[in-house]
Amino acid sequence: MGDINLLKPLALFEQLFERRSRIEDRKNDEHAPFNVSINVLQSCHGSSLIKLGNTEVICGVKVKVLPDAVDAGCIVCNVELAGLTNRSTHSNIPSREAQILSSSLQRLITTTICPNVSKHLNIYAHNNPQQAVGSYVIKVDVVVLHDDGCLLDACVPAVLTSLLSLSWPKLSGSSGTVTDVSNCKLYEQLTPIEMQKLPVLDWPVTLSFCFIPQMIALKSGTSPLICQPSRRELTLWDTDAGPGYITVSCNSGNILELSMINALMPSLPENVSSTECKLSGSDVSKWQTLIKEATNYASGMKAAILNALDTMVTK
Repeated sequence: MGDINLLKPLALFEQLFERRSRIEDRKNDEHAPFNVSINVLQSCHGSSLIKLGNTEVICGVKVKVLPDAVDAGCIVCNVELAGLTNRSTHSNIPSREAQILSSSLQRLITTTICPNVSKHLNIYAHNNPQQAVGSYVIKVDVVVLHDDGCLLDACVPAVLTSLLSLSWPKLSGSSGTVTDVSNCKLYEQLTPIEMQKLPVLDWPVTLSFCFIPQMIALKSGTSPLICQPSRRELTLWDTDAGPGYITVSCNSGNILELSMINALMPSLPENVSSTECKLSGSDVSKWQTLIKEATNYASGMKAAILNALDTMVTK
């Protein structure tokens, strides 16, 4: 089954579906095992390593100074697919997948995790704590070390954990400008040293999923919902279903985002144009199962992140 992308004979599919509807040794509605490590990069102000199934993602955060810019502080996120995980034909050009991941993470950061942080990222003058004389820019770099699917699922907690662990020495500055030659030292650390942290408003967690055809699910006697399909499983279903993504809040349990691209949406197409938009009980059950599993997964991920943060504090 390792080379399933090279050849997909019908007989192979039939033998597989008579026994089960997924390759991984997990139930259809079971999420992948995960592990959270924190402060794995000593050169960064905050970092984390997320292992989700066989997928591994590392994230590092650094704080830079933007001189003479007031209310210009921001968080900038970038994703890279390292080595063999990059399926782009041009290794020096970011792949489309990396660009989509960067865009998705940037949106979550600015709308959910740390919205409206520009004021908090101001640097203030020595003699006037009300006068802003510069800004911090926070650079978030995410590198996919091993890709076995569920990339967004791994990248979101990697970014979240890194921002939660982020701290840097607070700076103060003079009321002059960079062009003032008399100001040899424009910014300096407070004495005694005071560490600054980033306010994190919400903890989003993403769960990927797909729906397989009802006929196949009935044949194998399983649910048509597959949670966190691996890369091989997505390859297996590339002509029938694409991945969907549901993002929920660890704090409130609310659904923050739901997206499905090139995916099967059971019983929705025929009901979209209907005035009553009624779904059968079995169809509602599929979505209820998805939401329940996403909520459980978010709770487990939150507990793992909190445990990692506690470990960091006790060291």
